[in-house]
Amino acid sequence: MHSQGKRDHTSNLDATPTEIWQKIFALSTSHEDSRSRQRHLTVLCSVSRLWRARATGQCSLWKELPEVSLTRGSRFNVDKIRESLRLYISRSGEMPLSIHFEVDCIGWTADKGAVKEIIQALAEGCHRWEKAYLRVPMQALEELSILRGNLPLLACLEFHGAWSSAPRGAKEYRLDYFLDAPRLREAIVHTRYFLEDVTLFKIELPWSQLEVYAEDSHSGSCYNTLADVQPKEMRKLVYKVNKTPPLPEALMVLPRLEAFRFQVGTPGVVALLDHMDLLTFPSLSDLEIRGLFNLADPVFDKALNLIVRSGCDLRRLALDGHCGEHTSVFASILSHCPKLERLDITNVSKEVLEMLALDTESLIPTLPGLKHLVIRNIKTHGVEYIMDVEALTRVVKSRTAGLFIQDRGEALHSGAEWHHLDEICFVCEDDATLHSHLSLLEEALDNGMVSEGANRAVVCDLASKAKGRLSAVDDDYLRQLEEIVLSAGDSQILTRTGIPYLLCGLSELTTERQPKDIQLRIRERAHELCNKWKPFLLDDMRPLKYRWSYLHRGIASLRSSPAFEDESDEELWKRIIGHHRDHWTHGDQVGPGIELRHTPWLWAQW
Repeated sequence: MHSQGKRDHTSNLDATPTEIWQKIFALSTSHEDSRSRQRHLTVLCSVSRLWRARATGQCSLWKELPEVSLTRGSRFNVDKIRESLRLYISRSGEMPLSIHFEVDCIGWTADKGAVKEIIQALAEGCHRWEKAYLRVPMQALEELSILRGNLPLLACLEFHGAWSSAPRGAKEYRLDYFLDAPRLREAIVHTRYFLEDVTLFKIELPWSQLEVYAEDSHSGSCYNTLADVQPKEMRKLVYKVNKTPPLPEALMVLPRLEAFRFQVGTPGVVALLDHMDLLTFPSLSDLEIRGLFNLADPVFDKALNLIVRSGCDLRRLALDGHCGEHTSVFASILSHCPKLERLDITNVSKEVLEMLALDTESLIPTLPGLKHLVIRNIKTHGVEYIMDVEALTRVVKSRTAGLFIQDRGEALHSGAEWHHLDEICFVCEDDATLHSHLSLLEEALDNGMVSEGANRAVVCDLASKAKGRLSAVDDDYLRQLEEIVLSAGDSQILTRTGIPYLLCGLSELTTERQPKDIQLRIRERAHELCNKWKPFLLDDMRPLKYRWSYLHRGIASLRSSPAFEDESDEELWKRIIGHHRDHWTHGDQVGPGIELRHTPWLWAQW
């Protein structure tokens, strides 16, 4: 009977339509990173012969090749990597491929022969590459020459230069291996870590056909070429450069450009402002201009002229420069951007904040659709710019609680739609400045709490000692935290000052530990504190009208109901510990805090 039942079960599975198997396997691997996906496919193929046959016959499961990382500290088996790559290439049939390959200077120097063999194995399928992520040092670039003329399907390229310098005697290095890629539409080029003090690095791309281009480099050598070509289908353009080259002096008109993000180093601010007078982007909806501007630099005037000249309808605006020194021009910008949803400004004055308060009785309310506001605070000639807390409180309340009373965040009045302000981010140069401003704002907001938290003074003192640094959390620091008995309202001050952020970051570090840290169980105790506090913090946070998140050193976020009405416990906990990714990344190389600190970030949300 048992054998008969097993045969019937196998027969039923065998009769399952191929389409059903495809959906099951696709769903089971759709939300995983490359390494997890690879492990999952191995498990699927080991369940039974039937499952193996179904999985290996589904080409779409194998089109994302395993990530190859030959970097500092990594151990790799050349034969195993080569076999795995060839297996995926074979099982993917004729499907377009996605590849991820990185080698740093250490990996290249350690075993050049092994790196060359792996590049050869990857290149066996390069005629089917659709998406490619490549990170290599200058010394290994020549090995990619095999790609020249063999990329007929490549649509998206992300090229990173690993930290390295050019061979001695080289004056210019041109990379033209991607020039003949007829379907290339998106390119991200990050060569900031190519040391170009002597050698100028330049990548050649089919500029006329590009729709998305982002560059983060030392010399910024490609922008002029792109400006000469002026691709008519270009939709998104990001340019971030350390040493600003001479910028184009000819008119530049890109009719389909939607996003323009431009950041220059020094010298270059004056050249950028002059260059802005030559730009016309009729479809522009996202404008970001960054640089170390002086008080008198007319960045707001130039931005206004660009907006008026283009006749565009901005949804996002981010400007460096001292907003408080150009209030009348800023008011004109706001009047020309009635549909603005995201605003990022620096050193706001009381007058600017008063402009941003939403007057629901006005026939022409200011920015009725504003959803996201970033306020930056930087010192000018060593003098700190002080925010007017009363004016800021009016902005927050007028765009949150005031609207919530009327229609849960949205209403119609005189044809204008009011949108609830989902989030306001504060970016300061350090934690001390951040907390000095936000503690006053915290006191001014009615957060629906009976108590502000009995441990406020203790937590603020500990936060000021740490200043957002993991290294500050030692045995004495942890003992003081372990002695705290949490009370109602403590979640507000803990999350704003970033204590859970520090504990989580410390508990999840994977770097080598010192003997003393092992003996004192520093990381384990941090993890235990997080687990101990988690249930209380979740319960204490739930009824709050406003919720804080600490995102990075000097950066915090404030959200208000109803932006988080449907937030799960896990989503709320990620906000409490201050990061929104599934894994803590050592050095904070990714995350919302880094994107706010180092804009324009090439991978920031458009």
